[in-house]
Amino acid sequence: AAASAFNEVVENLQIVEQKVRHLAEPQPAAPLLDPPPPGELGRTLTTSFDVLDESIRDRASLHDELAHRATHNQLTGIANRAGILAALERAVARVGRSDAALLVAFLDLDGFKAVNDTWGHRRGDEVLCQVAARLATHARAGDVAGRLGGDEFVLVAEHIPNQEIALELGRRIA
Repeated sequence: AAASAFNEVVENLQIVEQKVRHLAEPQPAAPLLDPPPPGELGRTLTTSFDVLDESIRDRASLHDELAHRATHNQLTGIANRAGILAALERAVARVGRSDAALLVAFLDLDGFKAVNDTWGHRRGDEVLCQVAARLATHARAGDVAGRLGGDEFVLVAEHIPNQEIALELGRRIA
């Protein structure tokens, strides 16, 4: 009986070692404990590893969500000031290594205060969301549309081959 219990403990420790490696370097398709360890200790380990695995996945998901919130405007869903500044820094660094130009378009909504004053902040928010959606729709793939704050928006567009393309993009946005 002692030898059997000792063998079960050894088997469980080997499985624990395997699963700790799995948690350290997760493989999404791999089951966490396959086959399940034997005995009562095995059932307890299975439960513990399931909880730990879920906690790690929740933490990764929360990290992704917080990173998104840090760089995107909560109301409109497009980049916020921090996201725009980061995109602009990356774009300026890349533009120095190519012949293409960088377009930075600033948009300010004339008369926006009157919208809030006349129809309320809810309607004003709807206008901001509509402008953000239109800006994102007219931006090209890879361009970054953002809201700096208030009624100010910006578009960062890389790989602009010539002035005509820049003007066409500007007209589309306007």
